[in-house]
Amino acid sequence: MTRIIFVCTALVLVAAWPALTAGAEETLAVEKVSHLQLSLFPPLQLADVDTTIKGFRFGVFTMNRKMEGLDIGLLNWTTDEMDGLEFSFANVAGGDVVGVQFGVLNIDCKDMVGWESGGYNGTIGDFIGLQSGVLNITGGSTGGVQFGAVNYSGSMTGLQLGLLNITGTLHGIQLGIINIASNGFFPVFPVINAAF
Repeated sequence: MTRIIFVCTALVLVAAWPALTAGAEETLAVEKVSHLQLSLFPPLQLADVDTTIKGFRFGVFTMNRKMEGLDIGLLNWTTDEMDGLEFSFANVAGGDVVGVQFGVLNIDCKDMVGWESGGYNGTIGDFIGLQSGVLNITGGSTGGVQFGAVNYSGSMTGLQLGLLNITGTLHGIQLGIINIASNGFFPVFPVINAAF
């Protein structure tokens, strides 16, 4: 009986061997990391665009793959994830953001957790936290607070406080001159709208 189990196990391993070793040929790229980035504009910067910055980034126009830490400049551009604190005229992140963004223009191409404060705050994915600005837009769902002149979220769990508040699905309260929520006690209602 032991021989039968051994032979069956060996046959399964031989048959499965190509699938088990399929990824073995792929080599993992080593991540380039720098703790300091100073930049006028790419390529006139200390670390190249493909580098992850873990520390401090300062410049007129900075662009890197990832950013973790303090980011100060006129245009801060991260092609992937950003974790930290950004102060800039414009902050752009191609990946997820965890932290705080202060800028006239804040754009997150995926999800964000934290606080966005600026003239325009836009998150294409989901947002959890506080968006405070003139125009706050979340393409996915928002969990938290949107405080601004115009607030939009695909779905909202929390509070929208502004002149114009718009959401597809509301689980919370809208306070404003015009409040639009398909599932509110009225789809369009002045001053206050709610759904739970």
